This record gives sequence, C-alpha cells and structure tokens, in this order.
Amino acid sequence: MQDKTFAFGSWVYNPLKDFTADEVNTWKEFGLNVTVTPMLQYGRDDLREMIPFLDKAAENGIRLIVFIGGISYGDLAHIGEEEYRKRFTEVYNIYKGHPALEGFVIGDEPNGIKAMDATKAAVRIQLEVAPELDPYINFQGSTYARSNNFREGETYEQWFHNFVKETGVRKICFDTYNSTINYEGIPWQLMEIREMVSVCEKEGVEAWVTLLCSGHLAYHAPSEYEQCMQVHSAAALGCKGVTWFRMYDRDIAPEYSGSPIDEFGNRTEAFNGMMRVMRRFSLQYGEIFMKLKRTKTYRIGKKDGGYPEFTEGCHDVIKSIDCLDDLIVSFFEDPDGREYMVLVNLSLDIRYAALTINLYEGKGSLYISILNGKNEEELGTGSAADGQYLRPGELRLYRVERK
Repeated sequence: MQDKTFAFGSWVYNPLKDFTADEVNTWKEFGLNVTVTPMLQYGRDDLREMIPFLDKAAENGIRLIVFIGGISYGDLAHIGEEEYRKRFTEVYNIYKGHPALEGFVIGDEPNGIKAMDATKAAVRIQLEVAPELDPYINFQGSTYARSNNFREGETYEQWFHNFVKETGVRKICFDTYNSTINYEGIPWQLMEIREMVSVCEKEGVEAWVTLLCSGHLAYHAPSEYEQCMQVHSAAALGCKGVTWFRMYDRDIAPEYSGSPIDEFGNRTEAFNGMMRVMRRFSLQYGEIFMKLKRTKTYRIGKKDGGYPEFTEGCHDVIKSIDCLDDLIVSFFEDPDGREYMVLVNLSLDIRYAALTINLYEGKGSLYISILNGKNEEELGTGSAADGQYLRPGELRLYRVERK
C-alpha cells in the first residue's frame, strides 16, 4: 500500500478524554498526516468515542493509527492467539471501512523472544482480519544488536525475513534517539537507521522511524536545526515516514520536557520549529521521496554511520564534492529510471556548509529540484552558479541527467 506523501505522525500517550475531535485541526496545522491517536482502553471505554476523531481526520485529509489498549503484542502474549483474534475482530468491526483508518497500534519496543514472537503473531492476525490496513509496530533501533531477541543461531536478518514472510507486513517503524545526546551520537543514529532500513529494503518493506522531540534521561529536547537534521537524514537514508516521540507532555511524567505542547496545553517553542520542518519537507519533497528508491549512500566527513566515503570513482557523472563539513550523499532512482542525488548537512555547529560539486566533463548535468520536482534549475547556471550552501541539517535534492 503506497502512500502518496512522506508520513509524519506522533505518539500520543494521553487518554482520548483529554481532547475533543477538534484537536485533529491542531495535528493538521502542525504538519501531521498519518498519526497515532490518543488512547482508549478495551473493556473500559466506549470505543465509538474514537469515531468523531476519524471523521474529523477524514475532513482534514489525515489518516489515523488507532491506539486501543488491550490489542497489543503484550495482550496477545497474555490472552493467547484465539482470544486475541476475537478481541481484535470486535475492535476492527467498530471502525471497519472508515476512510481515515490507517491501522491499529500493536505496541512499542518489543524486547526478548517472547515479545518478538507475540509481535509476529499480532501482526499476522491483524493482517488476516484486516488486510487493507497497516498494523503499527515500533521496534527499538538497536533490535538488530540485541541477541536476547533471537533464538540461538538465528540472526536478525533471518528473523526479519521470516517476520515478513509469515505476516505479510508492509510497513515497520523503529526508534533511534542517539543524536539528541550530543553531536557524537549522530553517527550512531545513522548506523541504526542503516541497519534497520537495509533489512526493510531487502524484504520490500516500507521503513518508518520514530525520532525524538521530548527531552528525558540523557536526551535533550532538540533544536530546530537538530529536528531538521533528523528528518532529512532519515529521508536520505531510505525512510518513508517519521513518528515523533512525542507531541504532548503530561503532568504525571515531569521527567519529560520540551515537547511541542506542554502539560498545560500550551504550544512550546518547539511547536513552530517542528511545524516548519515538517511542512517545508512536505511542500518541497514529501511526494517525490515516495517515488524514489534508494540505490546507494555515502558520506563525506567523520560522521560515517558505517557508510563508505564518497570519493572520485564512486559515480560516473559526479566526480567529487568538495566540502570541509559532514554530509550524507545518497542516490535514488524514480520509476522512470531517472537518478537523483540527495545531500544532507550533518554539521550543526556552523552557520552553513559550503560545497562545490565537480562533474566529469561531458558526462552529464545536475538540476536542483524543489517543489516535488515541479521546479528545476541546472547547476552552474543562473542563481545556482556560485556554489552550494546548506544550512545545518538542510537537505538538497538534485536530478542527474546523463549526456
């Protein structure tokens, strides 16, 4: 099920009773288009109270991932597959066919063999009952490195292959927050995205990533430049959606802070910055990125994330990129075989990264592409003649045209 635009959403841990359906207007204004709902609890709440939110989402062109406590992988592990199927079918029938329904939350960060098995079973059952929906599961970004998740002799790649084969899952999400510890954490975040996206691409699964916007533990609330870098690097490395952790602070969790909306319902400084990051990306790149397939990623500078360095000979048209700062250099292909290059500035502590792109003579041209490919300007002519300057965290898209 291919989305038409890059997905932006958020985890919402508040109960549904904290909101009215008009809150969907805020999600739309913020820049969300596929997002998790506030929570209702199976067996305690009237699950039909979610329907006005779905109706309002449909009016706003937003799809919702409905969060119902009682149908998680943890619940399946407790009640068994047969009872879980009955329960999920009951929940699904309440919302079945609603145009704003994306899927249901299965859970967050399964850890250990029992939880991983329950996750696989829950995804399989949900897709058997509701094959038109996409269940939502969020894995830890370090899942691949945690041997306690897999049976003796089983690799992460083997487990993921079987997960896809046995369930038919089309999308998965994973979280990674290391860049919000300090700048030294950026390569670790890139590495986790590389490991998780690589198995998704191999199995034909759409990869989403949960990124951090709430400060807690060793993680600080990121600046607008850092939010920009997180979104743009995720897209450049092959992700097709972002879920934020998290949009709302709560008064029962004072150790969390800096979310876009504080525990008193006020918009914080982060709200407008994140809104700009998401809405700008959607305006310039949200549609075209959904059509692009990543073919190769390199890096320039020290923040490698396990990606090779871009040097002369890596590409047949682009000879070199002269830059003293840290860059992601990714290549993509669209369905018509056109090639694109994506650059992301990973250096956040300077005003901009200055770079020069050198082409092999007579091999081709580069076109700066904006507005989802509707506006292009050849590099080396007009306003694009005097070098390239990328703000901290900025993404730049170029179309490669061979001669």
